[in-house]
Amino acid sequence: MNPEASSEAYHPRPSFRKSVILSTVIVVVLWVGLTAAWNTRKVQLRMKCLANLQKIGTALSTYASQHNEAAPSLNGLRQLGLLDQAHLVCPSAKQPNYILVRHSQGEARQGEGILVFEPLSNHGQGANILFVNGTCKFVPKEQLPERQMYSVSSE
Repeated sequence: MNPEASSEAYHPRPSFRKSVILSTVIVVVLWVGLTAAWNTRKVQLRMKCLANLQKIGTALSTYASQHNEAAPSLNGLRQLGLLDQAHLVCPSAKQPNYILVRHSQGEARQGEGILVFEPLSNHGQGANILFVNGTCKFVPKEQLPERQMYSVSSE
């Protein structure tokens, strides 16, 4: 029996170790890359949702200025041609579930409060909100007023 052949059988070759290390590095890089891509996709969906809320805010303002009264439902705005069906659908929800909050004329003139919001189920870690003053923003779950309100879905 050749002593050199038996010693090779017990010790892995350096190229095998390099292959294992390289494979491990590739798996880690892929995992980090896929995680980053997933987080980017979630942010893109939230931004599209904010754009929808801005369009809804414009439609509500247009209706109020033309009719001098509070707007009908969000679906009513769609039927009047002020909104497209796509603007009523959060891309994370795949179905219309934005919720219009009714305000008295005095509250609407003050420009405070929530005008349209979405359920927490759309984005999980918070909700996009359209305020009466026309601003839209993503509010983290911990900062939401009356959190139970965001766990319902509507229209």
